[in-house]
Amino acid sequence: AALLPETTTTAASFVTATSANVNGTVNPKGLPTAVRFDFGLQPNILAESTPWQDAGSAAGNQDRWAFLSGLTPDTTYFYQIVAETAGGTVRGAVESFHTLAIKPTFASVGVGDVGTGSATLTAVAS
Repeated sequence: AALLPETTTTAASFVTATSANVNGTVNPKGLPTAVRFDFGLQPNILAESTPWQDAGSAAGNQDRWAFLSGLTPDTTYFYQIVAETAGGTVRGAVESFHTLAIKPTFASVGVGDVGTGSATLTAVAS
């Protein structure tokens, strides 16, 4: 059997409404290794990929990350680290993160028709 690198998908970081860093570790085990992250909206269909990164061929764990941008707010994304050598491809476990929701800001708020037990509130969101 071919010697293959080891991969571990780790927690996402710096998650905003439209971007996130996806993270993982790779141990090339002395083999020239390239790393990327696959991601998508379903855990079993990771249709998008980041560019390949050269992870070299050293033995020992290396932290790797990729910046994802242009994401949809308030959405769950799934991702995994992928390592490739001449001997084959190894995928880490699928992990997920949820982008932040964009909260509306209010340009103006008004109160009118105040009566006993009732009032009319108006707000303009932007």
